[in-house]
Amino acid sequence: MTTKSVVRSIVGLFLLEVLALNLSRSVQGAILGRSQKSANENQRSFHFHNKSGRRVDVLWVNVHKTPNEFVSQNGGEGYPFGGDTSVLSYIGHEFEILEMPSKKTKKCLFEECRKARFTVNDQENQEIVINDSFKVIHKDNRQRAYATASNLFEECQREINDKNMNPMEALEAMSECMETKVNESLAKVEEERTFQSALRRQMTQNLVPYACGDVNFTESREVSNLTWTYRVPTTGERQEHTLNVLHQRPTSEIFKIDNFTKPKFCDAIHIYEEDGKVPMTAMSEGTAQGSMLFQLGIKMYALAREKLWWDEMEFAHMHKQGIPLFQVFRDEKGLDLPALKCIGDIATATANAAKGRCRLAGAPPLAAETKPFVVEEGSSQLAQFFLFCDKPKSLGGLHFPQAGVHVAPQAGRLVMAVNRFRDGEMDDFVKEYHLCPNYNTYVHTFVEPRDDKSKQSS
Repeated sequence: MTTKSVVRSIVGLFLLEVLALNLSRSVQGAILGRSQKSANENQRSFHFHNKSGRRVDVLWVNVHKTPNEFVSQNGGEGYPFGGDTSVLSYIGHEFEILEMPSKKTKKCLFEECRKARFTVNDQENQEIVINDSFKVIHKDNRQRAYATASNLFEECQREINDKNMNPMEALEAMSECMETKVNESLAKVEEERTFQSALRRQMTQNLVPYACGDVNFTESREVSNLTWTYRVPTTGERQEHTLNVLHQRPTSEIFKIDNFTKPKFCDAIHIYEEDGKVPMTAMSEGTAQGSMLFQLGIKMYALAREKLWWDEMEFAHMHKQGIPLFQVFRDEKGLDLPALKCIGDIATATANAAKGRCRLAGAPPLAAETKPFVVEEGSSQLAQFFLFCDKPKSLGGLHFPQAGVHVAPQAGRLVMAVNRFRDGEMDDFVKEYHLCPNYNTYVHTFVEPRDDKSKQSS
């Protein structure tokens, strides 16, 4: 190898490392659209694919116990060949992939069921694949970027290899070539992201009327559960609530809390409801019901301050901007759904079906009219609380099409949709939502305090 080739290789390796580091950041930005700090900087998620040809289970390994404790991620059911799942975890957590015996033979492929382990690292978008040799393939943003950079480097090396250049000329030519290739690569990624985003948006829009008109539409399952502890200021009572996280991104979040409030607090809301609103001033009325609303408001703001990372958030900030304690959205028209099946003798069932009083099994799905809301780009809105005080006979849910989240109404249930965190940007996942027919929902909106905003801009 000539001196010129050695120098060129060293230069190339240096460029490769720099390019991989920048691609890791740039590609992530192109794919996600934005980057934003997480509520827990050690939290990471991974997507698991089973390509082993066998049913396997994924178990979290508690290495702090002797002997180690193993916790299945789906109750021991495992994942069939071709199955996949997403798991929310933390940096450094260790997992074991365990081959499961055949249901027919009660045996694994070999004498002993195979095992493989992996550890969650500090990178984003981790992907875990168990292949047919039962080997773990662990991919993340940095590895993908390095592979991309390596391919681009090889292309550029071939292009300038035959040219008679000194080391400095080779460095400049390689830099220019790599810059061109990277820009082309990122442009393709952005084009694909834009296309997929538009396609997903169109598909979800088309499905909204059917999701809201289907009494059997499945409520979204939580991606994780957290415990929120609240201490009542007046009594010191300690309350623990489970937060069912339904959607979690670096820039947005949706979760629900069951039994957040009791019927007597909802009765107080009804007393002060007027013209579709419950004013903030109701909390200072000096009545028993006003006191209940004050207690409810204190609890809501304690939760909001913690989830929005905004310790200074107060009632006064919202009141100054004309935000009521609750906006009331009630479906006065309503939708009386026919029975799912025609029952009774054939003659009666046929007659009822002809009159539209029931739906035959296998009939086309019903498209229902919804009440849509869209948070405008550049809005100062941070989040919204949705409180359900009762449960209608049917429907009445809350649907976020872009996040793929559907929440059914239940008395005492609170839903929080975070549009953006403090100092963060808004993504597209939570800014659109629909109230399904028969809705009866109480909404409180959080906007960026004007005083705080003016301080930041000054």
